[in-house]
Amino acid sequence: MIVRWRVLVLAVWALIIAFGGVSFLIVEEELGLPDYVIYNSESAQTEQLMHSEFPQFGNEQDAIVITSPRGGVDTDAVLRERTERIAEAVGRDATVTNVIGPYTDLTTDQISSDNTSTLTLVALNGDAQERSKVADRLQGIVDTYLGGTDYRGYLTGQSPLNNALTEVEKKDQETAEIIGLPIAFLVLLLTLRSLVASLIPLLAAVSGIVLSSTVILALTTVMNLDTFALVVATVLGLGVGIDYALFVVSRFQEELARGRPVPDAVTTSMRTSGRTVLTAGFIVIIALGSLLIMRGHLFVELPVVSTIVVLSSMIASVTLLPALLATLGHRVNALRPRLPEPIARRLAARRAQETAPVSFDDALHTGIWARVSSAVMRRPILATVPALLALLLCAAPLLGIRLGLDLGLSSLNDTKPGIGQHTISQQFGAGAVSPVQIAACAKSGTLDDQAIAAVGQFTDSVDQDRRVVSTTSIVRLLDETPGGRTQANLRELSDQPGFSQFTGALVGESGSCAYISAQPASPVDSQETLQLVDDLRAMNPPLLDLNIGGMSAQYRDMAGETAAKLGIVVAVVVVLSFIYLVIAFRSIVLPLKATLLNVLATAASIGVTVAVFQFGWGENIFDFESAGSLQAFLPVALFAILFGLSMDYEVLIVSRIREQYLKTGNLKTAVPQAMQSSGKQVTAAAAIMAAVFGSLVLADVLELKQLGFGLALAVLLDATIVRMVLVPGAMMFFGDGNWWIPKWLEKRLPAERAHG
Repeated sequence: MIVRWRVLVLAVWALIIAFGGVSFLIVEEELGLPDYVIYNSESAQTEQLMHSEFPQFGNEQDAIVITSPRGGVDTDAVLRERTERIAEAVGRDATVTNVIGPYTDLTTDQISSDNTSTLTLVALNGDAQERSKVADRLQGIVDTYLGGTDYRGYLTGQSPLNNALTEVEKKDQETAEIIGLPIAFLVLLLTLRSLVASLIPLLAAVSGIVLSSTVILALTTVMNLDTFALVVATVLGLGVGIDYALFVVSRFQEELARGRPVPDAVTTSMRTSGRTVLTAGFIVIIALGSLLIMRGHLFVELPVVSTIVVLSSMIASVTLLPALLATLGHRVNALRPRLPEPIARRLAARRAQETAPVSFDDALHTGIWARVSSAVMRRPILATVPALLALLLCAAPLLGIRLGLDLGLSSLNDTKPGIGQHTISQQFGAGAVSPVQIAACAKSGTLDDQAIAAVGQFTDSVDQDRRVVSTTSIVRLLDETPGGRTQANLRELSDQPGFSQFTGALVGESGSCAYISAQPASPVDSQETLQLVDDLRAMNPPLLDLNIGGMSAQYRDMAGETAAKLGIVVAVVVVLSFIYLVIAFRSIVLPLKATLLNVLATAASIGVTVAVFQFGWGENIFDFESAGSLQAFLPVALFAILFGLSMDYEVLIVSRIREQYLKTGNLKTAVPQAMQSSGKQVTAAAAIMAAVFGSLVLADVLELKQLGFGLALAVLLDATIVRMVLVPGAMMFFGDGNWWIPKWLEKRLPAERAHG
């Protein structure tokens, strides 16, 4: 039908590209900041409690650090005047709930020990997108009041840092595209041997991304989406979009070479490779959908955005591509690069081999895929056992995996928030901006003498922990007055003008909770601070209910959620993919083999990623400093994405094997023939994927490095060890049993469409 209505289809796609191009240009402006909250976790519940009991702290605590090259900031009248004016101007912003400057009577730790820096604390309200915008405004206020002086001021904290990280991630994406796309085009040119044919997959992939941009732009009106999710989805969309189009265009060229008329060639290509694209695409979507099992916002937006991009790529492959191919016809092979005559003759002979029937005995003398598969099938045990052992060895580092969350601060050294964070870390301590937040609530419902004493004992014990630099608590104010740690003294202080601002902030609205902050000695995303969160949560002081929150607690909860749900995600992906493949292949053995091999290959790639990034084996090669852990969300995200992508090649190769097997009934002939005809596509597709994903290794942001490395390695392992060795070896081992399926089940499957 698309062949008949190709002009209309192309016209519709022209409108989509025109409208979607505008969406693509403006969608980044509508993106918010990363949201690492795990729903119903202790950190999320603490955040809600803080919002209701301690509104002065807002939803986020940032800081303005101001430095003087001359020092003496405690007595610098000019600096004091400008700092106070900055605090006043910042406090007038509707999103700011509280500002505590360094020159108030009760603040003693907001001037650095070397007397060169001051710290002004700023509490922000609003959602993530509002805080993102206000962060830029507040930095502008600082720049205005310090302009024309030699003072330097920087706003830093969660939103300012995430804003800066977003800009770095955008540059990393641009770098990946600048490197990956030319390599992809070169691979396409070598594979399809035509300039026109090579441009079609790029056009299809870009069209799919443009289409997805329109949907994503609409989605931003009801859902917070961040740049990281869009970067991952865009790179994924480029990879699968080019690969899917490559499968179809390559098959179209093959059908034309057999002498089929253009309409028949398009129809056959879509019935075979087009069906493969749909099968592979839906498996990728199933795998991505499994992330929704996780309870965090990141695990919702990443599969949603990625699914939109993959689905858009599939739509482009089965609508735009056939319309283009039907319109171009034999011109798809136009503008072939001129090669020296000997090379041209060799390529012509190879093309003839790719479409000629191959016997099992002749396979050793044909293309490399047919030769390798035939050799493996002659000695399947000897070939497959070492391959399996190699994958198991690669997967071994998974036994020592540690999950954390690196904020990517090392990539922000040239940004104002990054400079501010570094300055605060040096002058006031690594955890000064993002302390561990503790809401200690009296079980009795009121902060009576016994509850206040319990708060004091808990605060003292936390203060004695070597991992804590300092604590802030209401008991510190009570200790400075004659009344001591009593309810009566607390009431008296609350009525005094000099103390009421602080007692109001440190005692909850209900009068039953006390706020305690613990400034860690290590960075907020370090393993030491995450362990501190665990140890605080394990404490059980009498008379008190503890609620532990803050950024470090969020990261710990994300790591815990990933560890708890990874097995469930794996099980869901494997089971759903198995069911889908049973329907697609009409076999029990083939889907079982495919899922097991994919799990092993995926585990191998994640294992090597652990060794390179967590163990630090690749620090010098890839220019990073190991955080001693893998990003908390990475294993589950990698598994979902990799499992789906690995199935692309499985579906392509096994579909061709089944197609040949249905024609000949001879497995020994079907496997080499299918490997010979599809091997070129798999090699090219893997090279394209590796180029697109691998270019992220050059990113400045560590999580993008880890993701790009894991994806690129998995594709290479899958296209070599798994597809060239394990697939033909397993096919030979099971023989005709590959196609076994119980009669009762076969009768209940949807009717099969004809191949050919």
